[in-house]
Amino acid sequence: MNKDDRFDAADYIRTSRDVDALLRTALEEVHDDPDAVDEAIRVIERSGHSLPSWWTEAR
Repeated sequence: MNKDDRFDAADYIRTSRDVDALLRTALEEVHDDPDAVDEAIRVIERSGHSLPSWWTEAR
């Protein structure tokens, strides 16, 4: 398997709804995986999308 064949969730983030769903899911999973939100943010950044306004306003 070469580098271009690896799965990257960022390749599947196509809309702001996808971003929203990923971040909300990460927030639900944070009790099982403390790194879930940080990883979701990295995926969103790699996808080229911005974080949703409800996230940036809450910070």
